Amino acid sequence: FWNYTTMRSANQLIKIVGEAYENGDINETLRDLYIAEARFVRAYYYFGMVKQYGGVPIVTEPLDDKYDGKENAGLYIPRSTEKETWDFVLSEFQAAADALPEVRTDGSYRANKWAALGLKSRAALYAASVSKYWKDAEIASSYEPVQKGLSYMEASYAADYYQQCIDASLEIINSGKFSLYNAEPSTLADAITG
Repeated sequence: FWNYTTMRSANQLIKIVGEAYENGDINETLRDLYIAEARFVRAYYYFGMVKQYGGVPIVTEPLDDKYDGKENAGLYIPRSTEKETWDFVLSEFQAAADALPEVRTDGSYRANKWAALGLKSRAALYAASVSKYWKDAEIASSYEPVQKGLSYMEASYAADYYQQCIDASLEIINSGKFSLYNAEPSTLADAITG
């Protein structure tokens, strides 16, 4: 998941779509849809990275103009803390959910509101669990990334993350659009094979 090439593509898409809207090439509805899809992809990849590495550099724009052929100082983005990275992932999934349609009517298998909320719920549960149980598998506090918060979570963060998980899940449940498969089997055999 350490794939900043995909991040660059998502950031480039957001930039190009914004420019296309400003030039009158696309309407506001398409602009918002494409940006939401790019944010969904970006959140998905950052979710993979934060699970593996803790805090990572958060890049929200193309860095092409930062390359100067010399020291390229603008390309060196410092790592964000693990908490900042989790918060970014959750905010990106929420922003995507707010702008994506509930269903796709064009037959495509592209992200929709419910996919974004489902992944937000999953990411929030993961962040909450890391926070709550950090002390059970703690990395030595002398380790520099732990001291800087780059690979460290406090138990006090867990409650907020659990609440975000619950809120996203409840929105899906309360939509009335989904149900458990064979939620009320009529016989034991149905429950076993269900």
